[in-house]
Amino acid sequence: MFGRRQCERIIKLGLDQPVDEGLVSGGASSDVEKRKDHLLRKAGVAWISPSDDNLWVFDKLSEIIHRANKTYQYDLQGFTEDAQFTCYDRVGDFYDWHQDGLEGELAVRKLSVVVQLSDAHDYEGADLELFGLSCEQEVADAWRQDLRRQGSAVVFPAFEYHRVRPLISGKRYSLVCWIGGPPFK
Repeated sequence: MFGRRQCERIIKLGLDQPVDEGLVSGGASSDVEKRKDHLLRKAGVAWISPSDDNLWVFDKLSEIIHRANKTYQYDLQGFTEDAQFTCYDRVGDFYDWHQDGLEGELAVRKLSVVVQLSDAHDYEGADLELFGLSCEQEVADAWRQDLRRQGSAVVFPAFEYHRVRPLISGKRYSLVCWIGGPPFK
């Protein structure tokens, strides 16, 4: 978990980077083509590379991943790319059902991590949902509220389908990273 001030520092780190239109990957070939597709995704993204100034972010993410991987027990090698700072800051921004990788260059992604940076009261909509969450409705509702809590982190297999519902109002910022290892067999 990240504290409020830590989340504010990460938001500043992200907004200090160039924010571009989020791209999607796909295509019939094994090479992953990246393109704009507003039917699948509409959000801004910036990339945060590890540096002396933000190493604390990656250290904290590593602790979270280590704890989560006690459940999954995947063969992990570390971060596969820079952390993605995601901005849902225009009404209607969203990311429809997708996986974070099983094909081409993304096949090394084993775990996805999403950190909620915004305070839940700063936006409406833009909720992260995991496909097939099977549990009692009361438990699912509590889990969804937990995901909206500022500083919360969720770790899940990169092959799990997930989405972010359209933003209704306000601004939602999140930090996303992927942990890789040898491809699944």
